[in-house]
Amino acid sequence: MGDFNNVFMRPNLSSQGTVPASGDYAFSPDIWPSGYEPITDWQVSLVSEDSYTKQSTTDTVLGKDNYFYIRCKNNTDRTISSNVSLYYAPASTITWPSMWQDNIIKTDLGENKAHIDYLKPGKIGTIDRPFVWRHVPKPNNGDHYCIIAQINDDQNTNPFPRVDTQLDQAKLMLNNLRWAQRNITIVDKGAPTFSYTADISVPINITPGSRKYKVSVMPKGYMGWEVEFVCSMGDSENKAIKLQRNKITSDNMVLGCSCTLDPGYSAKITVYMYNTSGQASAAGAEVPLEVSYQIDDSELKEACLRGLIDPVYSNRLHAAIEGIENGLEGGIVYYTKLGSYSSLAK
Repeated sequence: MGDFNNVFMRPNLSSQGTVPASGDYAFSPDIWPSGYEPITDWQVSLVSEDSYTKQSTTDTVLGKDNYFYIRCKNNTDRTISSNVSLYYAPASTITWPSMWQDNIIKTDLGENKAHIDYLKPGKIGTIDRPFVWRHVPKPNNGDHYCIIAQINDDQNTNPFPRVDTQLDQAKLMLNNLRWAQRNITIVDKGAPTFSYTADISVPINITPGSRKYKVSVMPKGYMGWEVEFVCSMGDSENKAIKLQRNKITSDNMVLGCSCTLDPGYSAKITVYMYNTSGQASAAGAEVPLEVSYQIDDSELKEACLRGLIDPVYSNRLHAAIEGIENGLEGGIVYYTKLGSYSSLAK
């Protein structure tokens, strides 16, 4: 028995990086499921000493985009950069690699790998982007899946395992802590009727500095339905960009939230629609997702000269979002639309 001389993930909370590992192998606390709402400050909260003594208790939700985070600890005397891959497997007492080698869970931006850069000796690190398992399907057997994480590097020093014998499988489970497994329960909280995902980004070369935006939906033709949206990343102030589930009581009603974004920001927003009324959508129904820019006082004159201000739209947006968030009444803040993405009726 000895210490695992590399960055490592623990098979259970009792493990501190010794091999061969002992105890339960299927509940790694370093694979952290967070359900269908991302953790906005995971790069801080998940690497604290207190967090390292705990594991996620959040279930994975059927039919929605679910978020996963990976952390590890550097058990060497050198700084190490790693990449991380994530897979899912059907529930099984033995998760042979052939069962999950093609079941890749990608990051929120659709990449096959996330990264943990420049992790110093003895430190805990976590990935730079969340993994998102989109539209989690119902398990074919039972209510579980197995999630498998792989830590590797650009030199491929921890390649995908070749398992030809039972001893190969045992070695993977007991001696290689750059692999970890977490069994997860799938719960049905009312899967959405349909959903769609859209990008939200601010180019790196746009005007420097933090700017205020509004993200909103204005459903049409879905009277009585319910709508919500969730963004894969928090804003530049680690505030969640999300809309709690709301009932649609009129066409073109404005529902959304405010956020602060910096140049270089990039994420995905998923809009969920629920037919809780039992009524079919109307002809031409749509759910536009819009991003609007809050015009700074110094820009107001130029915006007016360019004809970019719609006072009626600004007033509706301000009343629907700022009024709800901050209890504001009266006054007006001016906004201009930056873009829209629409999903047609399903």
